[in-house]
Amino acid sequence: MNFLPGRNGRAATEFTFNAIDPAILARQGEALNPNIITNRICDELTNICGANQAAKDACQDAKAQIQALGTRDASTAVAWNTLLGFPDVDVTV
Repeated sequence: MNFLPGRNGRAATEFTFNAIDPAILARQGEALNPNIITNRICDELTNICGANQAAKDACQDAKAQIQALGTRDASTAVAWNTLLGFPDVDVTV
C-alpha cells in the first residue's frame, strides 16, 4: 500500500491510500480510508491472485490490526506493508 497526495484531481494536500500491485490497482482506485484498500487487497488474494490460505489469513490479521490502529497517514501504509512482510516498501512512490 502507498500513501500519496493529489491523485485523480485531488488537492496536492489531500493524501489517499492505494494498492501498489497493478492488478489490484486496476480494480480499486485510491481511498481516503485505508480500510477500503486493505479490504480490496485481501479480497483480491482470492479473486485474482489465487493465494493460499496462509496468505489470506495473514491478510485478514493485518487488516484487523490496521483497522484497530485507526490512523490515516503514512504510518498506516508502513504498518500494513510491515505486517505483510514488506517493511522496506517506500509508501511515497
